[in-house]
Amino acid sequence: MMRDAIDRATPRGQLLRVAERAIERASPETRQSLLGDLVKVPDSPASELHSVLEETERFEAAALRREYFESFHVSWRNSSDLSRGTDAFIAEFDRLIRRCLAEAEATPSAVLECLELLFDVLRKIDADPDRILFFADEAGSWQITVAWDGVLPVYFRLLAAAR
Repeated sequence: MMRDAIDRATPRGQLLRVAERAIERASPETRQSLLGDLVKVPDSPASELHSVLEETERFEAAALRREYFESFHVSWRNSSDLSRGTDAFIAEFDRLIRRCLAEAEATPSAVLECLELLFDVLRKIDADPDRILFFADEAGSWQITVAWDGVLPVYFRLLAAAR
């Protein structure tokens, strides 16, 4: 569900994605002023330090090690909530997909490999949901929001060019 504005009721996962996107676009000075008292802020965003393939491989390995798995006591009141780990997974998945789309022209073979890795993680979530993430209610990759209308045309174009 899209909201007209961000408010206190906005889910944590959506806020993570908004924050990530804002930080990516901020200058080093702005990143430092926004985050400097909370975390050590690198001079360059991660996208300038590591290739998209390196980041995707690290993400996949962390997911398979269950680093994003975080359960909580589920009741009727919170059965639609997501754990912090699941929120973090979704935000990182979203960031990597957006980075793949941005780099598809420059590094098509690497981006194709990244998309394959990311899709494979989704397949593993569907095959055994508790292997990677904790869902309080209906488990499955369908809970990972992806703008498929933007991703699939890029993926199929890269796949066709590679074959």
